[in-house]
Formats: sequence, structure tokens, C-alpha cells
Amino acid sequence: MNELTSVTDWPVGRMRLVNFAGIDDGLAVRLTATITQLMPHGGPRVVQRLTARLIELGVQLARDSDIDPRELYPEAHDALEALMLQTLARAQSPQAINLLLDQPRRWDRWRETTRSTAAFSAGDLARSAKDKRPYRAARDRTCNAAIRSRGLVDRHDRS
Repeated sequence: MNELTSVTDWPVGRMRLVNFAGIDDGLAVRLTATITQLMPHGGPRVVQRLTARLIELGVQLARDSDIDPRELYPEAHDALEALMLQTLARAQSPQAINLLLDQPRRWDRWRETTRSTAAFSAGDLARSAKDKRPYRAARDRTCNAAIRSRGLVDRHDRS
């Protein structure tokens, strides 16, 4: 960060408006001791130039999908909220925002109504995130268990 921004003091959680090596101005924040997020102002060409400069400096680039969502979003209350924030950052339509923001509340309500019939936990989500599988797999297992326990589908019915 020092070579890219000429700023020497980067405490975790500190966000700054900086100049990225004469390429562009933007925001930079150190999320953890090993993860920094850069948010340039410019478009695709600026991102290309900035990426090239980072590679020249020996920076190891990572996609957000390669990082545990709880590390990217330490402000999240649990793994589900971290996954929601990660998905929100990639949403391609403004119509998705309200639905995504409402996901933690919806899942909490669903967990409360199915607590007696399903063993769904944040641990399932954490394991799914760690294994790089979508959390949907944990949810689907829980939904299927709840449906079977209520007798809504015969266990042998595959349709």
C-alpha cells in the first residue's frame, strides 16, 4: 500500500481517499492484516492499469470468492449476513438490493419456524462457505428434512 499510495500508516479498518500511483483517485481500506480493498474511481481501463501496477509491485491479487466472506465483511453478525453482503456487492440489478438486504431477517424467521423439525445452523453455512460450496446446499438439506418430517413428501418419492 505504501508504494501504491505514498501513505505509510494503514491501520486495519481505516479508509482513505488516496491517489493510486498517479493512475486514479479512489478509496482504499485495510480490511485485515493481509487483505486490502481498493475502490478506484475510473472505469475498466483504470482497473487494468491499476491491476498491472499492483502485479509489478508483487501484490497477490485475489477474487472475493477466494476469501472467506466473514473476513471480507467483519461487520456481519454471522456467516449468512456475510454471504448476503458478498452477493449484494455483485448484484447486477437494483431490483435485487431490497431482497438481498432482507435475507438475514427472512432466514432468521424461517429458522425460528423450523427449529423443531430441522437442524439448520450457522455452522452449516460456515462449512459451506469454507468448502466453497453455496450455502444453498445446507439450506436445501434442511428444507428437505423439514418437508419429510411434516409428511409433505414421501421419502421415496423422487419427483
